[in-house]
Amino acid sequence: MRQNRWNSSNSAAFVVNRAWFYAVADRKQDFYDALETALKVRPRETLIWIDQEVDVDKYREEARFMELVSRYEKR
Repeated sequence: MRQNRWNSSNSAAFVVNRAWFYAVADRKQDFYDALETALKVRPRETLIWIDQEVDVDKYREEARFMELVSRYEKR
């Protein structure tokens, strides 16, 4: 019997990786959509990631970024 290796941890990593990809690709709307999904799925891990990830620096001063981060930091 084949073991299913796609678990919640993998799917959480996938949504964070999607956000990173969109940030690097300068796909702003897709980045924000993926970031919000990642924050919903794994808020703590996503907040740690965005705190350390230089590829999202270009969004840090934007109102939408700050609003999303502050909304999930309060949880």
